Amino acid sequence: MAERPIELAKNGAAHLYAACEAALEAGEIDEAEWHRRIAAVITPAYLAAETPWAQSGKSGDAASWERARSLIAEAARPGTFLDVGCASGYLMECMVRWCSVRFRPGPS
Repeated sequence: MAERPIELAKNGAAHLYAACEAALEAGEIDEAEWHRRIAAVITPAYLAAETPWAQSGKSGDAASWERARSLIAEAARPGTFLDVGCASGYLMECMVRWCSVRFRPGPS
C-alpha cells in the first residue's frame, strides 16, 4: 500500500492550498479569488459532516472533541473571548458552556 505524502496526511487539501498559493503569487488570482476557491472546497466538506465537531474539522466522538478542545477553557479568563472564523461556530458554543461551568460562582 502506497503512503500519502506527509503534506496530504496532515492536510488533505494541501494540493488545493499549494495551487491557490502559486496562482496568487503569480498574480493569476487576487486574494478574493483565493478565498473563493478554498471556500468552494472546504465549506461543502465541513457541512457534509454529520456531527457538529466534524463540521468544525474534528474527527472522532463527542468525548474526543471535548478532550481536545476544552483545554482552551482552562486558559480562558473571565471577560471577553474572541473567536475569529472558527468553522461552524460550534467551538464558541462549547466555550460558553465550558466557561459557564468553570467560572460559576462557588458557595459563599
